[in-house]
Amino acid sequence: MQGESVNLSVRIRPLLSHEDGEKEVFERHVLADGREVIRAKEAESGILFNKVYTKQQTNEDVFGGIGKRMVSRLLEGFNGTVFM
Repeated sequence: MQGESVNLSVRIRPLLSHEDGEKEVFERHVLADGREVIRAKEAESGILFNKVYTKQQTNEDVFGGIGKRMVSRLLEGFNGTVFM
């Protein structure tokens, strides 16, 4: 399986109305190579993502960033998954 890779992206959702005023429970760090790490505050390790979309970004931003390319690749016969 040479040349295959997994692209892992996430969108941080806006707080719901009943969550207003709550503190963020995670930290976001951008690495020198552009990948990003999300970790719970106080945690020593986290999850590495190719792209982190913030709560200010829209569903259209996410689709433009990863969805369009994934649809094109699916039509070429490659596998892809989006969890919403």
